[in-house]
Amino acid sequence: MLIDSLLILSSRNLNLRLLKTMGKVQIVEKSRIFQLQVDIENGRITSENKEWILSQPLFFQALNDGIEKSFGSGARVICMVAGKNAGRRIVEANNKEIGSDRRNVLTILEKLFTWMGWGKIQLEDYSEKSRKAIIRIKNSAMARGIRNSSQKCHLIAGCLAGVFTKIFGVETSCIETNCAAKGDPYCRFIVKGVKS
Repeated sequence: MLIDSLLILSSRNLNLRLLKTMGKVQIVEKSRIFQLQVDIENGRITSENKEWILSQPLFFQALNDGIEKSFGSGARVICMVAGKNAGRRIVEANNKEIGSDRRNVLTILEKLFTWMGWGKIQLEDYSEKSRKAIIRIKNSAMARGIRNSSQKCHLIAGCLAGVFTKIFGVETSCIETNCAAKGDPYCRFIVKGVKS
């Protein structure tokens, strides 16, 4: 038996089920099913032939803290560059056709952030023509449970820059203007296309 317990978590539109004998986790969101196959013998999780890793926010927060302690003011740049590279690669791997209309962009953001537990994402403002987006994330994984601190979401800002670089088809930059780690009610990011 791969898994010897049954776990069911549910909310208004989401059910998470760990099936007892099949080694599968099902995430049901409205009418969609996202199923993870858990291979305990080999320590792997897959879905639709793609590899997955499940982690707690504490892992990324500790990683961020370690980078800050090791590299001081350079930590922000390191996290931004790493995040931007990750954002680009994740979009390339998971979205065959990238449309830049508002509805498609919100769907991409929800799949990459909200559905993966990085926080509830909202597209506050979006202009394909101006190559600009303003994003809010409530309950950001990087700032979750942290208060009275500096901004902590450099990795997410970089990831958003990478995602929008693929969406807009031009290099983008992203800055975090609000952060829950500083006591703000949400984290807020402004993404802009960079002029050559």
